[in-house]
Amino acid sequence: MHRLVYIQSPKKCYQLSLIILGTRITNSFISCVNWLAYTNHRLVQIFYLLITVGGYSLFYVEGITKNTPNSKVGEVTVIVNNVIFLYALFFYYKVCSVSPGTVNK
Repeated sequence: MHRLVYIQSPKKCYQLSLIILGTRITNSFISCVNWLAYTNHRLVQIFYLLITVGGYSLFYVEGITKNTPNSKVGEVTVIVNNVIFLYALFFYYKVCSVSPGTVNK
């Protein structure tokens, strides 16, 4: 199955593309796919960071500061939520600082 999906099918698609589209268009398409799949996209990273920080800020202002501590949620929740958010930002930094596919530690 692996050989069919990752080795034979791409080779056949490449050969068919060379026949139908020619060398120039096929190589342009392959370079676009490589750019989309194997490079970091700064605009996507900035958008993700804005959504993450904005969402957590909204949660912090509306959820934590107004509703804690109460009878069901203690002050430990505030600390745990902040630590989890900082871990998420740390892993986001780790993922963005290396090329795609090379994070192994």
